[in-house]
Amino acid sequence: MRLSIVVEGKIRSDFIKDGVREYARRLLPYVSLDISEVKKFSLREKKAGRLYVCMDRKGKERDSLLFSEWLMGWGDRGIKEIVFFIGGIHGVPIEILNTADEVLSMSKMTFTHEFALLILLEQIYRGIKIARGEPYHY
Repeated sequence: MRLSIVVEGKIRSDFIKDGVREYARRLLPYVSLDISEVKKFSLREKKAGRLYVCMDRKGKERDSLLFSEWLMGWGDRGIKEIVFFIGGIHGVPIEILNTADEVLSMSKMTFTHEFALLILLEQIYRGIKIARGEPYHY
């Protein structure tokens, strides 16, 4: 599975960078991962085989077990890559939200783009471990 995460804004906090590196390392055996920091989102055209997912507090909430099922189920549907969008200070722009295949929420609370990235990576790792029946989620 290939995962891409597009984050609007720079990751400046060293402790977040350390956490991102740690979860990227943990995910290496399971997925191909690309994390991009951008000044502004652009989505010229959607490509077949990709699922476009926006992270937004108004999106659909799932617990870790349901997120695991959701994440791991896409390969069976011909999806080769999941592209996650994490917004900056003003969130994901409406034109990107309107073209997304899915809009997910981590919480009704608002997080910085830096924390959102780290939380998403941890939940992806947790979801994979749940699906594989490996220890991590208790």
